[in-house]
Amino acid sequence: MEMFNSLHAQDGYNDILLFTVHILISTGISLRVFHIPGMDNSVADALSQHLPETAITLSPGLQVNLFQPPHDTLGWQE
Repeated sequence: MEMFNSLHAQDGYNDILLFTVHILISTGISLRVFHIPGMDNSVADALSQHLPETAITLSPGLQVNLFQPPHDTLGWQE
């Protein structure tokens, strides 16, 4: 959350941040990120702890899809 508010990221995340900002600017999308403590957002808390089954139980009908960042954005080679 903090990297989107400050546009400053820890090493290893700057490329992801720059890629995201490029997409947001080129598509005209506005992004606002808020922090909601885990105790106030049980679904996000479950997802952040890699517990998708718990998140689905808390929010029936929720669809959880795995995300794989583009390798070239991260400088990885396949």
